[in-house]
Amino acid sequence: MADVIVVGAGLSGLMAARKILTLDETASVVILEARDRVGGRMFAQQAGGERKGWIDLGGQWLGEDQTRIRALAKEFGLEIFEQYTDGFDVIWYDGHRYLDDSDTAAPNARDRKATEDLLDAMAHTADLVVPDASQAWASPLAAEYDRLTTGQWIDQTSDNDYARFLVGNIVTFDQPGGTPREVSLLHSLFETKANPPEGEPDKYYLRGAAGQIPPLLAEQLGDEVVRLSSRVVAIHQASNGVTVTARTPQGYKDYDAKAVIVAIPPWLAGAISYTSSVPGQPDLPARRLQLTQRMAMGTMAKIACVYDTPWWRTSGAGLSGTSFTEGRLVGQTADSGLPGDEGPGILISLVQGDMLLDWIGLPPDRRQESLVQDLVDLFGDEARNTTDYVEALWPEDQLTGGGYNAYLPPGGWTSYGSAVREPFGRISWAGTETATEWFGYFDGAATAGERAAEEVLRKWL
Repeated sequence: MADVIVVGAGLSGLMAARKILTLDETASVVILEARDRVGGRMFAQQAGGERKGWIDLGGQWLGEDQTRIRALAKEFGLEIFEQYTDGFDVIWYDGHRYLDDSDTAAPNARDRKATEDLLDAMAHTADLVVPDASQAWASPLAAEYDRLTTGQWIDQTSDNDYARFLVGNIVTFDQPGGTPREVSLLHSLFETKANPPEGEPDKYYLRGAAGQIPPLLAEQLGDEVVRLSSRVVAIHQASNGVTVTARTPQGYKDYDAKAVIVAIPPWLAGAISYTSSVPGQPDLPARRLQLTQRMAMGTMAKIACVYDTPWWRTSGAGLSGTSFTEGRLVGQTADSGLPGDEGPGILISLVQGDMLLDWIGLPPDRRQESLVQDLVDLFGDEARNTTDYVEALWPEDQLTGGGYNAYLPPGGWTSYGSAVREPFGRISWAGTETATEWFGYFDGAATAGERAAEEVLRKWL
């Protein structure tokens, strides 16, 4: 019997286990992970031709104010470096290509001002409606703003078509990955409050990829703690503990413990069967069960195109590798290579929504052809000369369900939001979707795991 079972060996689950073992050296912890690897959405691999580099197929960015993940990187001796952003961004809008090197890219000054005004309005509204990100549902204005989608609010707030496009693009690709027509306005305001732009959340990378951190944590914990290929299918609560059932290659296996931390996305946690023999306790509270049915994952895929060199940096125009597009397959791109000429050129493309769902059904060669053609239109003919091409099709991954993170539709926060991290008996909830600071980021995942660990230690150990 273990003291605590942790479901999921993503960053949050690993940090939860480590926190318990750090604060209580006598405690025993077992992590049950469905995959044959650790890391969840924090996953890297090497790619390229003669010049190879590491690419993060899941999350990759670190922020200026994200102290927990930065401290973890420092602990492991990992170098943090700034994303390459010098030169012109590429904007594809209304069928035309524009270059811009301002903070708010736009075809002209009028559109730029309208975009800045709309972003300022969102930040101001977030401060007004979500004074406390830990209780977004409890604000007196929450119900009013939870009735609208983010897209409806954008259309009502600005009459400038370009500002509507770019802010909609930012909300889509810098928040959970759901489209503005799907995501509750209250959810977007919550993310704006939890992930303040002034904290520069998308500024830095880790040399060797962020995805190296989970294996380093797992190595610290050891094989006795981390059990791979063990998919949790049931959790039973009794008066004296919990029984967690996992499906393994050898068959079903039961693990008894005093408490359990579920550190996987809410929809995936909802696929577990919950039962209880505690008198007067339901199998699972209705609000929690309903939350898991509504907190969908974003519809986002990430594709890495690798080149011998980051040629766009030294092209005639001098391009940053960043792009924002309207009506194209590739919605955003970013330069994900090392500084200077230290490694291959790596362009990350993000594909989202209906276009992704149509594109993902194509044969692999046609997928690659159509995506690379988008990069040619954005950056030039040299985009054809890839040395490697790697897809992370998160919406097809049944152990994740999408990317980047989960979000709530209109009505979701005010009706069900209070259940997102409220412990239920001997069950605590972790994962980046339970964070109140840096929701959806590594930092939020790490602190959420540690918060759940402290809950369990306080109450059950």
